[in-house]
Amino acid sequence: MTQPSLLSIVRTILSSDGNLTTEEVIKRVRARGLKSADQAIKKAVYNVRTDLKKNSSAPASASTSKAVDPSSTPTAAPKPGVDLTVVLSNVALVNAAVGASGGVDPTRQVAEAVRACGSVDAFLQHLELVAGIRSDERPS
Repeated sequence: MTQPSLLSIVRTILSSDGNLTTEEVIKRVRARGLKSADQAIKKAVYNVRTDLKKNSSAPASASTSKAVDPSSTPTAAPKPGVDLTVVLSNVALVNAAVGASGGVDPTRQVAEAVRACGSVDAFLQHLELVAGIRSDERPS
């Protein structure tokens, strides 16, 4: 079984306590057995913190909106706009990616790499750079 990626470990650590210092995160990463360089861990901490802040920031209108009484909202109501065909199509794509990557963990590492790059386009640019360096995997 493959070892979890540095990003996933840092994300797990910071998700449980986002107020940890970078040094404390480094200690916890080391305690989990990773031997990554301090600079790589610091970069991962920066990226994960940025991502967590971006994902946790709520729109300004949400903070000023009136609270909804939970008892007045049906709990089993289907989400509007959810297209089951699209969901199943995406599940099939993810399943194909899992098969091509050799399992769920390697696929998760690829997804984390895409997230760390900032966008799919940025990831693809980095992929082209790596492909140029690794000439043995260059398409013919």
